[in-house]
Amino acid sequence: MKGLAVFENLLLPAAAGLCFVCALWSFFPGKQKNRTRALPFLWGAATLLVTLTTALMVCYLVTVNCEYGYVYSHTSRDTRLIYRISALWSGQEGSFLLWALIMCLTGIVLLGSGVRNFGRSFGIFSVVCAVLLVLCQISQPFARLTPVPADGLGLNAALLDPFMVIHPPLVFVAYSAMAALFSLAGAPKDDKATADKIRLWTRVGWFFLGIGILSGSVWAYRALGWGGYWAWDPIENAAFVPWLILTGYLHQRDLSGKNTCVVPF
Repeated sequence: MKGLAVFENLLLPAAAGLCFVCALWSFFPGKQKNRTRALPFLWGAATLLVTLTTALMVCYLVTVNCEYGYVYSHTSRDTRLIYRISALWSGQEGSFLLWALIMCLTGIVLLGSGVRNFGRSFGIFSVVCAVLLVLCQISQPFARLTPVPADGLGLNAALLDPFMVIHPPLVFVAYSAMAALFSLAGAPKDDKATADKIRLWTRVGWFFLGIGILSGSVWAYRALGWGGYWAWDPIENAAFVPWLILTGYLHQRDLSGKNTCVVPF
């Protein structure tokens, strides 16, 4: 069991290390052809490690392996299967894992983009992802308990709601899209491909963040007892303000009155 513990706790640092290598390789001056060949391999390995880490946590949650503190705190044997799975994003450690996985998958899409000189942009994205993985490791998702409890505490009643199942993943997809949008600051500003990708990632972030805010509002009304769909809570505002910025950007017009997507960097 100790060997397995070492294996589990090495996955995230290894993935973070690969992301940092991707960042260095992206910023390092060299032939574009060599970068294009190396980055997909390195990023694919990091994505595989994060996927394996997330799959392990989901497996432990589904089987209610209370040897792990996160499992003990967020699920129990009488919890329905769908909520055992959604327990992955019911706490900080699991939320970081889910977010890191979505970031890695977003990176694969970003690697396939046609932005000229994409290496610098991908370097920015790699740094963001690496920092997230470091935070995930610091949170210690695989911390163990001694002695091992017979059963877990289960989910908070407010989290036993269908909208809780879909709300956090939607928001994390939006935040990952905005990370990709942020990374395009390193792309050529006069390149049409850059403008197209900015428009694309803006729309993706706007759509998923909007659906995430909507589902979160319904969840708040149904489960949190706030007495309404919106309470101007800081967490709500932290999602609403970026959505407003994305909305304004999508609706900006040039002097001719045509819709544009001018690079704002």
